Amino acid sequence: MSENRILNDSNDTVETERVTFNQWGKEFAQATKCNPNSIQNGLNEVYSDFLTKQQLDENAIKNKIDKLNEDIEKLKQNSEERRANNEHLSIENQRLNDLIDEKKNEILELENEILEITGGRRKQDKSKLNLYATFSIISLIGTLLAYMATFGSAILGLEEGDQFIRGAVFSDLVEEGIGILVFAIFISIIPIACGYFYGKFKRDKKIIASIATLGIVLIVDLIIGYKLAETIYNRGYEDGLYSQPWQFDFFVTDAHFWIVLLINFAMYMTFSLLSNAYFEEEDRLSPNSQVEQTKNKISLLKEKMEEFRSSIVENDKQVKSNLSEIERNKISIDKKEIDIEDYKNGRLPLNIVYLKQLIAEFLKGYQSYVNLMIENTNRAEEIVKKVLENAENWFVKKESDGWSKSVEIKTDKNFFGINLDNHEVN
Repeated sequence: MSENRILNDSNDTVETERVTFNQWGKEFAQATKCNPNSIQNGLNEVYSDFLTKQQLDENAIKNKIDKLNEDIEKLKQNSEERRANNEHLSIENQRLNDLIDEKKNEILELENEILEITGGRRKQDKSKLNLYATFSIISLIGTLLAYMATFGSAILGLEEGDQFIRGAVFSDLVEEGIGILVFAIFISIIPIACGYFYGKFKRDKKIIASIATLGIVLIVDLIIGYKLAETIYNRGYEDGLYSQPWQFDFFVTDAHFWIVLLINFAMYMTFSLLSNAYFEEEDRLSPNSQVEQTKNKISLLKEKMEEFRSSIVENDKQVKSNLSEIERNKISIDKKEIDIEDYKNGRLPLNIVYLKQLIAEFLKGYQSYVNLMIENTNRAEEIVKKVLENAENWFVKKESDGWSKSVEIKTDKNFFGINLDNHEVN
């Protein structure tokens, strides 16, 4: 079938032409005195006018053919692109299906792990836990000794020959009495307790509380560092190494203050990180925690599988859309190739749909005049019915005489869109 064409690009021109044909129908009815047997002559005039307006010169025909060939190439290119896209989508879907199978296997393995965990059949690798425990204890002892040594030296002072830490600080603390010893131990336990709670708050996502523990330890370190720096300076002053006694702001440039601050805080952080790592590993190895972690992994895998499935569904929709478009392109190409053949053979592809609209306007004008001029309703209906029958016969004959299009001819009383019951155009 040849492709339908609009004779005029301007909607205003098309509408004006239809009005003209409507008026033409009224004038023809008047001229023939509503004789239904002469309607075919009027339709021949409509058809002749229609053909005259579609006549094309040689250049116009060549331009039409070139434009149709250009359209065909674009349609073919579009079809090839969509075929290539379908091949890509097919490969992508296969990849996604393979990934889904992989995730299914992973989920099956994880579900087996849960059974092993809950059944107590899974062997636990506690090497990390034991390693963290060992170094946590070592760092705890080191932290305790570092704080007791620096704090004890700060409150007991230095003896002859001491440079930084009192030589017998631990035994001297014992000899000083239980009160001093307990106080030194208490001060030393503060950073250890803060180290423990720092890790706990950090695991519980309590950021402000964890920062607060750092602040407490920093205060303790500042006090110990300041007091020890003052003690060491005063010892040097007594020995004549300094010309003036200790002043409050001396700690800013005193190396001993910063060394104490650095060593004690480093010991605190080491213990805090090691103990936190120990408790995290312990939590990880607990059955409930392992089951929860495994379930979370399964949940993530299932979400990933759903994403893959959604992608496959979208790809399938695109494939179907591409196939539909390719089929539409094929139909359009076939139509355009027939049009090209018609142009080459000197046959004008006719816009029969538009011709039918013009004829309908012509008949509507004819009917309008009949209804207006003939007062006898039955007589008017009889004339209109006969006119439409003759028009249908004329149209069928034109079709059989060689129109290049295959047109569906209506044989019911709504032919050309005119309802014979009320004489109105649908």
